[in-house]
Amino acid sequence: MASTYKTPGVYVREISKFPPSVAQVETAIPAFIGYTEKAKKVNNDDLLNKPTRITSVLDYVTYFGGAPEVKVNSIDLNPTYDVVSVDIEENYYMYEAIRLFYANGGGPCYIVSVGRYGATVANGDGISPGLLRGLAAVKKQDEPTILLAPDAAMMSQGDMNVLHTAMLRQCNDLQDRVCIFDLKENSGEDYATIVENFRNGIGMNFLKYGAAYTPWLKAKLPREISYKNIKDKITSGGNVITLDRLATDASTEAVATRLDDLIDDLSAIETALDTIKTGNFSSLDARAERLATTLRESPIPANLQNLLNYYIQIIDMIRDVIDVGDLDNITIGNNSGEGNLFEALVSDLGPSDANGAIHNIVDQIRKMIEDSAAANNTLSQQVTENSNSGLDFDVASNSSIAYFGNGEDDEERIAPHVQSIIGFWPVLRSSVDLIISTAKNMINSTQDTALDSIPALKNIFTTVSKEYLTLPPSAAIAGVYATVDSDRGVWKAPANVSLNTVADVTTLIDRQIQDGLNIDTVAGKSINAIRPFTGKGIMVWGARTLAGNDNEWRYVPVRRFFNMAEESIKKATEQFVFEPNDANTWVKVRAMIENFLILQWRAGALAGATPDDAFYVKIGLGQTMTSMDILNGYMIVEIGMAVVRPAEFIVLNFSHKMQES
Repeated sequence: MASTYKTPGVYVREISKFPPSVAQVETAIPAFIGYTEKAKKVNNDDLLNKPTRITSVLDYVTYFGGAPEVKVNSIDLNPTYDVVSVDIEENYYMYEAIRLFYANGGGPCYIVSVGRYGATVANGDGISPGLLRGLAAVKKQDEPTILLAPDAAMMSQGDMNVLHTAMLRQCNDLQDRVCIFDLKENSGEDYATIVENFRNGIGMNFLKYGAAYTPWLKAKLPREISYKNIKDKITSGGNVITLDRLATDASTEAVATRLDDLIDDLSAIETALDTIKTGNFSSLDARAERLATTLRESPIPANLQNLLNYYIQIIDMIRDVIDVGDLDNITIGNNSGEGNLFEALVSDLGPSDANGAIHNIVDQIRKMIEDSAAANNTLSQQVTENSNSGLDFDVASNSSIAYFGNGEDDEERIAPHVQSIIGFWPVLRSSVDLIISTAKNMINSTQDTALDSIPALKNIFTTVSKEYLTLPPSAAIAGVYATVDSDRGVWKAPANVSLNTVADVTTLIDRQIQDGLNIDTVAGKSINAIRPFTGKGIMVWGARTLAGNDNEWRYVPVRRFFNMAEESIKKATEQFVFEPNDANTWVKVRAMIENFLILQWRAGALAGATPDDAFYVKIGLGQTMTSMDILNGYMIVEIGMAVVRPAEFIVLNFSHKMQES
């Protein structure tokens, strides 16, 4: 409103009397970095290395798939086919970690998928695929406040150390998040050695941002077991035994085997396509080399529309070749092999509904390919982008133009066509994944019927599916952080809390062992214990950071409260950038911060009988700034907080009292 008035009338002026407020940021938003079954929102792998926010296990399954295939090492039966012992090897922990996180009170979180199941768990270099690349991706996200990588436990201790130190460095750079670390699983190795290797490898930098927990947990989460996981692993009295399915189920088992082969071949073809993308045809493996030969020897179409149809034929050829596994006997438009997967599914599964379902899916996929070529011009765009390679796109021409270009060698001639097919591969792969998923559902339905008729086999399935999952504890701890923050506040120690869906721990830790974990007299690297207590369950029994000898940053709640307060006040004060650096602004800033800290004191986060005892806020010329600071544009605020610390050791002094009456 102008300060001078030129026209007669009534003017209203709204005068601001209240200071702005500080909104508390979220404190328990973990970012999980690891390997998943898929990473797909629209197209395959479009979520790889892209932090994705989810709010439930259902969200995770929708975008990242389910559990990895269970690896059963052995199942020992007694003479009556009762299960005596089961040896299961866990691999890829992300899916189970998410289930454990939500079982223990987790809320919103971020998923960073760095690769699919089957890939080697590795750090990479931050650019090539690996956990470090996922860590670099999550650095660009402002919301996460906790970092953890459950799959890191599958690497060697040396590689884990590299990842852990990189996570600590990111926390120090951003100052808005902490790390939760797992130790290696205690699988026969001396437990003291595992602890020593972790402490030696983590270094001494930025330890106040990390917290480690041990031992691993035995979780009560159901598994999904298929017949192929166990059929060669069953023994009785030291002898391998085979529980054959019913004869009517033999064809289903054959189809299941064909599906497994298809999935393996899909991975091989994608690896070959990745090689082709680099333009290095000389390094192709035998399968991809035969594909290149087939393309070179195929009939040449006469115009662009024929070229698009030609690519559709190529896609059909790839589909057939994946199943047959022999490129030498395949020609365009004439499948001379033993038949394709879809025909096998129809003939093997038999029922008319299965027949119709498979045919319906194939017809839809074919139509999708044709519509994409005709309407969306996906292939046309890919080919046009490669026009600088000598291709002639004269649609009206009916002459036999050499669409392989004028290159001097086969690599130059075939490159534009192969690159176009590569561009369309995600659509094809998505379609094949749909067929695989449908076929698996049919097979599982058939298996369930067969299992009901084989009591011994059904008993094995039931027992194995109930076998406890052995998981690293970081995900459950992240859930505890979320629960405690929601129920009490970030200032409350996330300890003396029982874990849900956890039946046991892999290593029992007594008071003597925890003495060495909690207090590290050499370097102060405290490790928090998870212990079972009679009548209480599995309890988190520690709340120290790795800076266990640091009086300022010894405790997890202190570190996390400062992170919250710093980030909240930082975001709130951004509105004062470029405001006049004078007393009027200083009063607003001080009032805003003091109001926020008073609320924290009332909630119990700050110690002191009065607000003056709990915190102070200083700002002003002669207090926090000099005249030169103001001239240089610096507005400096000093904040002191007496954050409550957990009563880690409660000492009860008892003494004899003399009789007085």
